[in-house]
Amino acid sequence: MVHQATRGAAQAQSLVWGLLTESLERRFDSAFGVSRTEDDFNQRLHGRLIAQLEYTIGKALSVESVLRNENEYLMQVLRDNGIDPWALPPDEAD
Repeated sequence: MVHQATRGAAQAQSLVWGLLTESLERRFDSAFGVSRTEDDFNQRLHGRLIAQLEYTIGKALSVESVLRNENEYLMQVLRDNGIDPWALPPDEAD
């Protein structure tokens, strides 16, 4: 699972972070005498997994936005240099 997470599988990455956080939380709770039920741990894990997945999806959407902005910039560079990016190439049969 860690291997999949490092290769970019969003669900695996979310699960690894959620479980890692839960493991640390349980150790800290034990060290500081905090008592939680299994239901509490499950609800907290669920919340973390949802938050991590939303974050991962948000990052993916922001990458799409960056690509769109880059495309618009490159189209403008073409126009600034007198090139219509959507024009048909000139007929070379002449």
